[in-house]
Amino acid sequence: MFLIGAITSDILLDTPLEDLKDWEKKFVTFININDLLVDDYKNKKDDINAFPGRMPVSEFKKLPPAIVCTSEFDTCNRDCFYLKSKLEEAGKLLDF
Repeated sequence: MFLIGAITSDILLDTPLEDLKDWEKKFVTFININDLLVDDYKNKKDDINAFPGRMPVSEFKKLPPAIVCTSEFDTCNRDCFYLKSKLEEAGKLLDF
């Protein structure tokens, strides 16, 4: 599986501000990226079509094996770690 646009969940915005790294705080206070990704974000927060990382593990088990890539200052870093944990649980993570 190759997924471009690794904002697979809204985990960054679910993280309490005090738990964010300094560079992440600047990002989340600057713009709510989810407003750019979906209309009516509040009602689509758990929609797996908008945020596929929110799928239950049972759905991840149906996917082909995957590799997840990120970097230290990637704005999708938390999403990638969240996706990694879901893929690991489903037995579908090839590499991270």
